[in-house]
Amino acid sequence: MNSYIFKANGILWSSCRDYYVDIMLELEKKYKVDRVIIYNLEHEYRNFIIDCYKHDEDVMSDGYIDDKVKRLLEDDNTIVVGFTLSINNPEYRYGARNNLQCIQARNIKEIIRQNFSKKIYNYFLDNIIHLSDNEQESNILEVLFTKYQNYAIKRYLLSECKHDFSSLSNKNNGIEIG
Repeated sequence: MNSYIFKANGILWSSCRDYYVDIMLELEKKYKVDRVIIYNLEHEYRNFIIDCYKHDEDVMSDGYIDDKVKRLLEDDNTIVVGFTLSINNPEYRYGARNNLQCIQARNIKEIIRQNFSKKIYNYFLDNIIHLSDNEQESNILEVLFTKYQNYAIKRYLLSECKHDFSSLSNKNNGIEIG
């Protein structure tokens, strides 16, 4: 029997920097983590956020993106974590805007938000995790990861993690590089 694997790309935002390891471990309980990339976006953080959502007319047109950028920049931290999950035999449904969505990706995203929202200072919707729930969104994030690869902290590029997030640290407002 052939099985299909959906490669869901995602981002952990700077607001949850104290919980990067905990969130990655939670994700790994449900799905295989193929890749973790840690970015120090410095002065490009605003552009990274906008590039992440510029394909979404609803987000870009109603002031949501301006509020999101403003609130994420208030964190005074420019470290984000990009990652890729493998979801075996994904199930899909059509969402409110008639777009195909992976049910498992939607569910894990909501679980992470529920489990960590009370722990995040100044929590607002979507400032913990962004996770693609269809091929188009996953491809957009793949392009984003490549575009900002010069901001990746090279020694923290993990592939086929296999239960080892020990290199991630939640000290010093993000990732301990020492």
